[in-house]
Amino acid sequence: MARKSLPNPLSEEEAARLLGRLSPHSMTGLRNQVALLLMLRAGLRVSEVCNLTPGDIQLSEGRLRVHRGKGAKDRVLFLDPQLLERLTLWQARRPPKSRWLLPVIQSGTRGGGTAKAGSKIQPRYFGNLVARLAREAGIERAVSPHVLRHTYATSELRRGVPIHQLQRDLGHANLATTAVYLHVMDSERQESANGRPAMELPTC
Repeated sequence: MARKSLPNPLSEEEAARLLGRLSPHSMTGLRNQVALLLMLRAGLRVSEVCNLTPGDIQLSEGRLRVHRGKGAKDRVLFLDPQLLERLTLWQARRPPKSRWLLPVIQSGTRGGGTAKAGSKIQPRYFGNLVARLAREAGIERAVSPHVLRHTYATSELRRGVPIHQLQRDLGHANLATTAVYLHVMDSERQESANGRPAMELPTC
């Protein structure tokens, strides 16, 4: 069976440039920044981001619950301080009457349909947003929400997070699905081996 190809993860510098295109001083900018951070720093699928409700976030405990993710499974994620800080800021400013954590801010026409303020954002919106921000940031390859999730997974492996923990965090039913990310590290391992200093050995 052919190995499934994976998108190239963003570097830290590329991710910072991408997020830097969004101003947290506007409602829309802050909402979108939170959405992208949830993919980049918590590994959520774009559909899971769209489905979040305010009750899914436990700010005092630094936790996020994903209800009925892919495969209809729930999981709990622990939020890092930067993501928690932005979520806290957003919770204080978000439209209070919407049932969604990251709702539509202003009514208007999007994707051929009409979206009302407070309604749920569709994954296509974030797909178009990420692609546009990547172009504006000068990233010369296709970037999608899945690239952000892939960036999270690769970053966690680099930090030494055990693969079984990463499997739970990503919501993968099978470990083999998570193990695919290990192949991304092969080129880095080769570069490391090529740069390993030589030992002093007796001449042949």
